[in-house]
Amino acid sequence: FSGARLTKRYGPADGELEKDSEFVPVHDSNIRALDLVVEAEFINPQGLDWDYGFIIRNPRSNRLEVIGISGSQWWFHKTRDVEDDEYTAAADGYLRNTQALFSDRNHLALIAFGDSGWFFLNDGLVAELDLSHNMDSGDASVMGDFFRSHEGSPEFKNFNVWTP
Repeated sequence: FSGARLTKRYGPADGELEKDSEFVPVHDSNIRALDLVVEAEFINPQGLDWDYGFIIRNPRSNRLEVIGISGSQWWFHKTRDVEDDEYTAAADGYLRNTQALFSDRNHLALIAFGDSGWFFLNDGLVAELDLSHNMDSGDASVMGDFFRSHEGSPEFKNFNVWTP
């Protein structure tokens, strides 16, 4: 067993993920990594019709992992490869600790190392992730309105990226 100290490579960054009719709104860290830790605090738009989270391992257009939550009390992990016409649902499910979604803010964190990942909402583990289908180093970003049918634009605070 060997380990490496994590180094903060980006952040803290703040901003708004403004709705776009053609693209998923993102704020890119321009940090390319396979193994990383990302975190951000998101401020919910009005109502429950929203989603936000992270995009990781995005080395080129249409190859990426998307992990996030929605106001409908659902978490999701989608993947896409260059040749794919659509995103593939790698995993998803109902959020067990939904009390947090009804506050104004949610802290999301994601740890990705090799073929494994761990996704957290407000310091509680949401899911262990299988990342074995994408072992590329790529950009890490925050995103909002992935499903592009939602109203409102989430804000983010303290977006940080650490890598070994």
